Amino acid sequence: MDNFDFKFIDRNIEPHFSTRLNFSEFRVTGLTSEDFKAADLKAEGKIDEYAPIKIEGSINPLKKDLFLDVTYSLSNMELSPLSPYTGKYIGRAIEKGKLSTDVVYKIDKKVINAQNRVLLDQFTLGQDIDSPDAISLPVGLAIALLKDRNGQISVDLPVSGRTDDPDFGFGKPLLNALTNLLLKAATSPFDLVSSVVGGGEELRYIEFEAATALINDAGAEKLDAIKKLMYERPVLKLDIAGYVDRQADKAALTDRILARKIKTRNLKKNSAKDIASLDKMILSSEEYQKLLKQVYVEEILSDPEKKKSLKPVKDPNLPIEEMESLIRQEITVTDAEMHLLALERAQQVKAYLLQDKRVSAERLFLVEPDTLSPEKKGEFKAARVDLNVR
Repeated sequence: MDNFDFKFIDRNIEPHFSTRLNFSEFRVTGLTSEDFKAADLKAEGKIDEYAPIKIEGSINPLKKDLFLDVTYSLSNMELSPLSPYTGKYIGRAIEKGKLSTDVVYKIDKKVINAQNRVLLDQFTLGQDIDSPDAISLPVGLAIALLKDRNGQISVDLPVSGRTDDPDFGFGKPLLNALTNLLLKAATSPFDLVSSVVGGGEELRYIEFEAATALINDAGAEKLDAIKKLMYERPVLKLDIAGYVDRQADKAALTDRILARKIKTRNLKKNSAKDIASLDKMILSSEEYQKLLKQVYVEEILSDPEKKKSLKPVKDPNLPIEEMESLIRQEITVTDAEMHLLALERAQQVKAYLLQDKRVSAERLFLVEPDTLSPEKKGEFKAARVDLNVR
């Protein structure tokens, strides 16, 4: 059978959808009920005159259980005419885009297995459409995650199921696969682009050592992957939120303040008290004990009541650890200081990403979290920066 048309009109959707399929060739050869052998299927044509379609394989609709083993290819199909469907189900029209797809579809003994390779070229969503049937899923985020620098989206959508499933429909498995893709964009966006950057959800957590905002080697490796992602996905934007570990960071900050108190007494009078130089200063054991005792006398024994109850500095039974502990108890690390540490961590991550000139500052946003400490995520430290794409 050659050169015949199908015209499809869907009046169940507003606005109505229509399309035309012209087959220049359509052949089914060898179809017989004897031994229920499969027939060869070959078809070529075009959708709406411009989108070539080709089908090849074998089929036996006469068997009790349908047998189907076909390959299907389509290219250059305009997507904007599908806006009635996208408006209804995702609440957005299609501004532009073209679809090409290669499908391998097998049905045997009621088992469905299919591979759908889909290429969307310049796929762009248009105006919002008010629809009560629209799904509440991040379609825009999924597009941003999947669209490469050339404006193309290439995805593989495996489909499986059974024809004896009461909910079976030829379009439903594919719809489920698309829904799962959108859910992944919402819940595990970095896993969705793992093939691009060579990592998954762990990339969103940049961990820090206690009381520091220095990016270590592990953090740098993750951020290098994020740089690549931001380059390869030019529509993406990134939210950056810094956090602290209330216990570990507070203890480490307390130790740092104690160390600075001690080292400050080693500076000459009128010397500039540069914090960086203090942190780099190395004291001998003898120097440390001598200066620690000075701090103990000035900050602990200066209180008359404490002087009565605590050991004097000349007491040979006064250990270093006891002096350190008593001084620590007088040190207060405020939430404001913890907040500054969290913010500094976020700023350091942003600065590291901006070292790559291909990443613009307009795409990076510092986010103020609701809490100082983040939600627990597996074994990741609370002293971290969380990255979220949008």
